Amino acid sequence: MKRIYLAAMGLSNQAPDIQAFKAKQHGYGFPGLETSDFFREEYQMNHKIALQHIENKIPQISIWDGIVMGGGVGLGIHGKYRIVTQHTMFAFPETNIGFFPDVGATHILPKLNGGIGNYIALTGARLYADDLMYAGLATHHVPSENLEGMVQRIVEESTKDDCGEEGKADSVEGLLMVYHEELDARETSFLEKNREQIDEAFENKESVEEIMKVLEESKTEFAMNTLEILRKMSPTSLKVTLESMIRGKRLNDIGKCLKMEYRIGQVTLRTGSDFYEGIRAALVDKDRNPKWNPATLEGVTEAMVAASFEELGENELILEESDCLKSSNL
Repeated sequence: MKRIYLAAMGLSNQAPDIQAFKAKQHGYGFPGLETSDFFREEYQMNHKIALQHIENKIPQISIWDGIVMGGGVGLGIHGKYRIVTQHTMFAFPETNIGFFPDVGATHILPKLNGGIGNYIALTGARLYADDLMYAGLATHHVPSENLEGMVQRIVEESTKDDCGEEGKADSVEGLLMVYHEELDARETSFLEKNREQIDEAFENKESVEEIMKVLEESKTEFAMNTLEILRKMSPTSLKVTLESMIRGKRLNDIGKCLKMEYRIGQVTLRTGSDFYEGIRAALVDKDRNPKWNPATLEGVTEAMVAASFEELGENELILEESDCLKSSNL
């Protein structure tokens, strides 16, 4: 994100980015700019990965053996198999930097049960193996020390010539279960322990103010801690994020969601956005004290939120059409 920040601020060594900064052209999807091309290529890659799974082609296995955030989420979340270990730490921390959960988050998170998706998106909560298995974001849990042996077995099975792609996929799934170790989420998962309160505050809510009101009236330790977190986030990002979750649930299509995210992302990169203040505070000056504008939820109008979803005309994100859609149009 710092690289995008520097390009948008005209601080990179790329002439097109510098010229676009002077002309205030960042954030409109113009090709040839770092702020446009980075996200365009990233989302196109996310979409291709998702299509592999949707069309039941070569199954992707992602191993989350450490920090999984931002672009790393997009590389792994859309594949068929998502493996966590005791070292996994996963989050969508974007509202803390004036951005929003992207890389297909608006498709994935609204599918989670109850209020879990909205809670993850708005708070940037850090999730661990038990939370990810409980929420369904991960498919298998394998201790880190067993990964090398597991990968070696998978490679051996995938190179055999005595079965087709479907047979290999079945073989891989069986191998993953050999190495998979159950986790008792009821004993350890933060999401499971606080599920009732998460659902009460975040499920099917139409506004951030409504969520805050429920938490304020609850007065539990979970509610107070969550309020403290939300009050540190960009008010604009919170409202845009919740709206993106609501719209993503209605769209229920990874391609349409990524196109929507591209629009939001471009608007977020325009002059005066909270994104610049968020990156400054987190990655440039590192004072951890962003000055959001507007500074309150009340200051973020419906018109401001709606503007984040405006189309980009000829600069819209273009995605490869799936084979399933192609065949249905014949």
